[in-house]
Amino acid sequence: GGAPGAAPAPYLAEFLGTFVVVFATGCTVLSPGSPAWSPLAVGCVVMAMVYATASVSGGNLNPAVTLSLGLIGHLRWVVVVRYWLVQLFAGILAALCARALFAPDRPRSVTPIEPFTWEYAVTAEVIYSFLLCFVFNNCFASKRNNPREDANQFYALAMGFSVVAGGYAANRISGAAFNPAIAIGLSGDGIRWSL
Repeated sequence: GGAPGAAPAPYLAEFLGTFVVVFATGCTVLSPGSPAWSPLAVGCVVMAMVYATASVSGGNLNPAVTLSLGLIGHLRWVVVVRYWLVQLFAGILAALCARALFAPDRPRSVTPIEPFTWEYAVTAEVIYSFLLCFVFNNCFASKRNNPREDANQFYALAMGFSVVAGGYAANRISGAAFNPAIAIGLSGDGIRWSL
């Protein structure tokens, strides 16, 4: 992946990739159509954007993934904070665009789904966010599983399928955000939801 520092390219890649992921998620959540294919659509967009941005920024596109990369020492903390700011800004802007397109008056979209409460929704979000971070760290960031001289080409596919699996499993519990940029951007109660 790219080596982010002061150069703007990694931050622009994170902005663009996160924007597309959040906008696509917003479109599937806010669209009046059937949500049956939403997890597959979002998983495909995640896969495509991770492939598109990985060589420039690492293709994190998710503040939770960025945090996990900081925790394992794959990213410097200054880069983690910069990525968070870019990802959250992209998420908010993408959500505003999706809301303007589909539902300008709809107050909330990613929240616990009745009869489930916040406790169940947060549990589902933590489990599947951990899954995304675990898969990313082991398929992309791991030097043993993805050596530079013989890099694998399935890392983004693994991320996309993780989103699909989590989306179908938790969509009717939590709304299946698994990404603070999505939760903050699309939720009327997003700041509380992402904590």
